[in-house]
Amino acid sequence: MKFGFIFGGREFIPEIFNSYSRYEIRLFFIIFYNFCVDKELKIPLIFAKKAKNLEEIFTLYIDFLLKSHSLQNNKTIKFCPISNFIVKNYGKNINQIVLQSPKFRVAKFIKMIFFKENPGLIFDSEFLFKNYVFSKILLKHSNNGIVIKDEMIRLNKKDGTHLCVIPCFLKFDLNKKALNDKIEQAFDLSSGSREIYLVLPKQNGFCKHISVNSCSILDGNKTIKLVPYSITNKIIQRN
Repeated sequence: MKFGFIFGGREFIPEIFNSYSRYEIRLFFIIFYNFCVDKELKIPLIFAKKAKNLEEIFTLYIDFLLKSHSLQNNKTIKFCPISNFIVKNYGKNINQIVLQSPKFRVAKFIKMIFFKENPGLIFDSEFLFKNYVFSKILLKHSNNGIVIKDEMIRLNKKDGTHLCVIPCFLKFDLNKKALNDKIEQAFDLSSGSREIYLVLPKQNGFCKHISVNSCSILDGNKTIKLVPYSITNKIIQRN
């Protein structure tokens, strides 16, 4: 499942987000994107409101950077010829792939979107969601003996047991085989843990935790929880 855009062409929006507004979808994309990149490549969330589509998020921000005072310092560009080339040729519709890494911030943005074989930016939705969930947990519980293994993240609890979180970018529908397969995999991967959370994006019809008992799969009458996970830029600390 793809999430992103082809420059001058179509957008790829996961079906899970069909019930959300276009503004919310743009906001989700920026949040996911920001959790994937270094600090200098992050985009302010305000551009979700300014833009009309996913592509405009980047073109508007590139224009903002080009107009900023940092670009007017020509000495900065002189130290990086490739940055100078990228900036000067931005918007000229040249079909050229740039392999070198520019040093100038705005040039990095331009290269990321335009100076490649297929201009645009497309991510795998499963990767975006998993990276987002793992990153937020690491930020909130950095001193909690966290281990990431087998597509799940494990946190140590004070009583010596573990909490296992497994991200799953699927539409919530217990009648669908894909989700039931994930539930079975969650039990298999988390053998030996007390609490098992299978985390899905919060969506229509799925706004509260749901407990699932599976006596036939695991000994000990274990239970997993299906957890709706909100997509937000906030980091909320809980005791």
